[in-house]
Amino acid sequence: MYQVAKQSIEYINGLKTNHDLFMEHLKITKHKYKINNVLIELDKWSDKFRYTQYFKDKRNAIISEFKKERVQLGKLLQNGDNLTICGNPIALLMKVTGQNFLKEPCFSVRKNGVECYTTRFENGVKLSGFRSPHNSPNNIVHLVNTYSDSLKKYFPNLGNNVIVVNGIHTDIQQRLNGMDEDSDYVFVTDQKEI
Repeated sequence: MYQVAKQSIEYINGLKTNHDLFMEHLKITKHKYKINNVLIELDKWSDKFRYTQYFKDKRNAIISEFKKERVQLGKLLQNGDNLTICGNPIALLMKVTGQNFLKEPCFSVRKNGVECYTTRFENGVKLSGFRSPHNSPNNIVHLVNTYSDSLKKYFPNLGNNVIVVNGIHTDIQQRLNGMDEDSDYVFVTDQKEI
């Protein structure tokens, strides 16, 4: 379990010891806490402000609140993101042009895992996907990122927030509780232990 929580633990420890990281955290969370803008501006105004008791107290309170609202509730930091699902777009093109879409060249069927394509992660990386909304404990899928020449050619600008999944001869729709491709999304991470 330590490996799953490691990134969050290191981040919290960094907030305590790394001033630049803490200031970046204030910028990221400034919409939530009005005091953040004040602390940021005072820090810009004087490089000695960080050594005041007032700043130290506020930093401790902000870090404690972050731990309480995020980490203690199981909202751990992960290398992952919510990716919008797209299902077999090359097969769709093949279908409308009269070709056999079941012979789509992008993906193959694996015994262990469903092939997908996203530029958010490296080629060949094993991924974990969690349907959102996650309304059942079985809404989890093992994915294998497979870079496809056809997808890169015909859809070069998909971006890092889209994942193309193979729905042909796989059980991905059953695994993800009937998900479809009308802007549903899945949280995807490369965290090995997950």
